[in-house]
Amino acid sequence: MTSKPLIAITGASSGIGEATARAFSAAGHPLLLMARRLDRLEALGLPNAVLKKVDVRDRAAIADAVRDAEAIHGPVDMMFANAGIARLGDIAKQPPEEWDEMIDINAKG
Repeated sequence: MTSKPLIAITGASSGIGEATARAFSAAGHPLLLMARRLDRLEALGLPNAVLKKVDVRDRAAIADAVRDAEAIHGPVDMMFANAGIARLGDIAKQPPEEWDEMIDINAKG
């Protein structure tokens, strides 16, 4: 275990999630990084990071990832819920499943 608390980040494979992961890593925090693209998490090369392929719609997968990381680094001190998608189409023509997916990930995830 490190002296700094564990930070968990969803959507950590790119954008704001990646930048947040880099900032907390530079500050010496152990990390739980979660995203659907494990290869991009691995490419970050951040030390003291537990990497998990997780879809935030899968509550059991999130719980498993947190449990695994906490077993290594102690309790999560902060969860940065950053995962999100944008399915911006013509609402009159767009399949309702795309809206359901976007709401499930962006609001509930």
